[in-house]
Amino acid sequence: MATVYLDWAQPIDTDFGYFSIYRDSVEIAQMTESHYEDMPGFGELTYYVTANDVNGNESEPSESITVQLTVNQTVQTVVGWNWFSINVESDDMNVNNVLSNLDPIPGDFIKSQEISAEYYADFGWYGSLSIINPVDMYQLDIANGGEIAFTGYPVDPSSTIIHLTDGWNWIGYIPQNAGIINDALGSIGDGGIFIKNQAASAEYYDEFGWFGSLDFMSPGAGYQIQVNGEADLIYPDFEYDGSIGRVIENRELPPMISDWAVNPHAFEFNGAITLSIDNRGDNAGDYIAAFVGDECRGIAEHMDFPFDDVDRGIYILMTYSNIDEGEEITFKYYSQSEEEVVEYAESLEFTINMVVGNGFEPFGLSREFISPPEFSLNAAYPNPFNPTTTISFGLQVDSEVSIQIYNLQGRVVETLASQFMQAGYHSVTWNADSYSSGVYFVKMATGDYVSTQKLLLVK
Repeated sequence: MATVYLDWAQPIDTDFGYFSIYRDSVEIAQMTESHYEDMPGFGELTYYVTANDVNGNESEPSESITVQLTVNQTVQTVVGWNWFSINVESDDMNVNNVLSNLDPIPGDFIKSQEISAEYYADFGWYGSLSIINPVDMYQLDIANGGEIAFTGYPVDPSSTIIHLTDGWNWIGYIPQNAGIINDALGSIGDGGIFIKNQAASAEYYDEFGWFGSLDFMSPGAGYQIQVNGEADLIYPDFEYDGSIGRVIENRELPPMISDWAVNPHAFEFNGAITLSIDNRGDNAGDYIAAFVGDECRGIAEHMDFPFDDVDRGIYILMTYSNIDEGEEITFKYYSQSEEEVVEYAESLEFTINMVVGNGFEPFGLSREFISPPEFSLNAAYPNPFNPTTTISFGLQVDSEVSIQIYNLQGRVVETLASQFMQAGYHSVTWNADSYSSGVYFVKMATGDYVSTQKLLLVK
C-alpha cells in the first residue's frame, strides 16, 4: 500500500486551533502539526488543507494537489494453461513488458479470443497479440509456473465499457476488489446466459439471477461469458470486503474416491455439465465425477438448487479436454451414506464450451452400469433428424469397434468411431450439417457382429 506525505506552512495567527486534512473533499484528519502521512490505497486522489481557529472558524481551502497512486498487480501462474486478466495499465502494455517477470521458454503460448503470440528464444513474445488489454481475458500456456507482476495505474471500472456480442466473449475483470457475481454483472441485466472461469461456472436464471459454483469474480482472473444479443458490461467499483474471495481450503475427498482429482491447468478446453442422480436418493457429501477412459476429467459435490421445490441435489461439474470435440465422457457417483461408488451408463461427447443441463433440467443419471448381455446397435435419436443425431450401442466385451455412415450408393461418407472400446453402453453423434437431405445408413461392426440401421436426414 502506498503512502502519501503532505507538508504545508505553519500559520502565523495567534488564534490558530488545528488543521483539517481533506481527501477527495472528505475530512480525514484533524491535527496541529504541519505534516501528515496517509495510506489511502490506490487511484487518483485530491488533497487540500484548511486552518481552524479557536472559535471554530474554518479558512478557505489551500491549493489542492492531485496524486495518482500505482498498483502492483500479481497473478500466480502454474505449469500448463492459465486464464488471467490485468486490471492496471501503464504507458507500455506490450506483452513482453507485462509478462517480463515470468521465465518463459520457446514454445510457450498466449492467446486472447482472436489473436495469439508465441515465445521465441532471443526474441521474446511475438505474434498477432502484442498488447495486453485490461478488458480482455487471456489463456497462457507455460512450461514454468511463476508470478505475473506488473505495476500500473488502476483502471477505472465506471469509465471502462466492455462491449459484449452475441455468443461467447473472453473478458477481463476491471475492479481492484472482488465482487459478488450478481452485482458484478448487474449492468447486462437479463442478457447473460452463462459464465465460467477455469474451475467454476454460473448460469443466469430469469427472475432469480446468477447461480452456480462461481459465486464471485476476482482481480487477475479471466472469464468467458455467453450472452444473448449485445450488451455493455460496466463493473461497479467495489470496496474491499474481507468476506469475499477468501482462500478456501481444498476439501479432502473421502478415502474411497481420493484418486478423483483433475488439474484444470493441464487442459486447453473446458465445458460445464449440471447433473442429477435420478434413480436413487442422494445427499450432501455425495460426488459425481466425469471420466475419459480411466482418467478423471472433473468432479462436483452435491449442492441444493434454491429455485425449485424438487427434492434432489444437483452437481455443477467442469470437465476438461485437450481435444475440442470427440472424447466420450462417462460418469461415476459416490454415495457417502452407502460408502459406495456407482458407475453409470449415460455418456456425453465432449465439445468445446459445452453447456449441458441446468438447475431446472439437469442431465440425469439413472442407468447404473450393467455389462450389456449382447452386442447391440440401438435406434438413432432423433430419426428423422436435422442436422445431428445420436447413435447408441452396447458392447458385451471390450472390443475393436467401427461405426460408419454410408450413402445410398454404398460409399462411406463418414467414420464416427474406429477404435478399441471398453464393454458397456456408448454413444456417438453424427453432425450431418455438410450433407444433403436423403437416406443414409449407419453400420456397426465389431468382431463377428454387424448391424445396419437406416437414417433419414431432412433439411
